[in-house]
Amino acid sequence: MPHSLSMPRTKTVPRAKLMLQSFTAVARTARQKAYPCLTSLAMLAALFVAPSPLTAAPADFPANCPTLQEKPFRLQKIGDGVYVRKGLHEIFTPQNHAAIANIGFIIGETSIAVIDSGGSFCDGTRFHAALREISNLPISHVINTHVHPDHLLGNQAFKNQGVAFVGHHNLKRALADKGEI
Repeated sequence: MPHSLSMPRTKTVPRAKLMLQSFTAVARTARQKAYPCLTSLAMLAALFVAPSPLTAAPADFPANCPTLQEKPFRLQKIGDGVYVRKGLHEIFTPQNHAAIANIGFIIGETSIAVIDSGGSFCDGTRFHAALREISNLPISHVINTHVHPDHLLGNQAFKNQGVAFVGHHNLKRALADKGEI
């Protein structure tokens, strides 16, 4: 029998027992591979993966943004349907396109949940294109884990595509408090 979880300011999202078991296995794999942050994120994503219209990678890369052919986007598979990009250990620069955050995605049975979208429109666009080389399932959710810009400025690459953006109920206020970047 399906369960549901009611989140503040969101609709109730159905969640199948089989999907929860699948993401529990993913979390176990993430924990074994020394990616403890993905353990809880895998469980969080299990709550949100739901069907959404199919989305394609953005057609055009932003100016001064290298294509995947010019500079590969290195995604690492850490479990069945779980991918991560380890960010650079640097500060934001125009040369690194703010690709400094650890970001990833989880492929569910019917859709994909993105966990943080990167530090810039360029980083998010390259992430989206690399994701599309792995799966054509629809992206249903982008989960913003926290307010740091290197984790959520890539959201621009996923907007206007029927994707639900998920974050803490105080995320909007926290972003407003930070002001312009």
